[in-house]
Amino acid sequence: MAYVWQHSQHDGNELILLLAIADFANEHGIAWPSIATLARRARIDERTAQRAIKRIAATGELRFQPGAGPAGTNLYQVVMQTTKDLFEGGGNLPPGNLPGVAKGPVGGGAAVPPEPRTTSKRKSVSGQAGTASPVAACFKAYQDGIRAAYNAEYPPSASANGKLANLVKTLGAEPALAVVRYYLQSKKPFYVTRRHALEVLVKDATQLWLEIQQASGTVGEAPKKATGYLVLPDGRALMLDDYPVGDHLSIARRVRTEYANMIQAKKAGAIAVQVGAERRTFTIQEVSCG
Repeated sequence: MAYVWQHSQHDGNELILLLAIADFANEHGIAWPSIATLARRARIDERTAQRAIKRIAATGELRFQPGAGPAGTNLYQVVMQTTKDLFEGGGNLPPGNLPGVAKGPVGGGAAVPPEPRTTSKRKSVSGQAGTASPVAACFKAYQDGIRAAYNAEYPPSASANGKLANLVKTLGAEPALAVVRYYLQSKKPFYVTRRHALEVLVKDATQLWLEIQQASGTVGEAPKKATGYLVLPDGRALMLDDYPVGDHLSIARRVRTEYANMIQAKKAGAIAVQVGAERRTFTIQEVSCG
């Protein structure tokens, strides 16, 4: 799996599927998980998984033979710089006939060390030999930032990869990387309280990118106003005044200070802050100014 994380040019469903196959693979990169198993791991349907596998194979990062594995499963080989092409010569080679691979349960097998061969360095999405994919670059930047800020390790996961793949898809490769680094350097209280959680990064990505552009002078001014609301016991939201855009929690605290009497009279239990299409809700206790 480590090789796929570092070298694959794929992202989204394709990277998750390749990681799932690599998780089953032996030292030769050989595995034979069922399509149903792979689809379940990637949280997609089987037809989508089959199409994605064909796209991965078309880039040369995966070889597979339909129906050549145990019980009619596909037989896969994750392509690494050190793997010998065990499918060379054509024909369906069942696991028991593959060099160094003993027949076993679906998903793996006993293996001997692969025979090294010389290959040229793969080109990544950016076109430069040996460079990481945009998603991998964002993940490394996030790992480095968490390590520096909290002296903690953030392990790889399909969930994290999916979030960052969406970030790259939404903003583009270079803006996504810039947003990751900018976010991890931000000292906004909400981000610090959440320990710069990845889901917060993805949710605020567009606003963060706008802040980066504004700081560099490449776009016009960011929106100037946020709207405060009192959330009443019956669930209705009472709109209050507009405030300068900033950290949501700071705005909520200002609302609490300015509308303390109204909060008490109406028995409001929460304050909502709306910035553009984004809305966050805080309990009265969370915005206590004590």
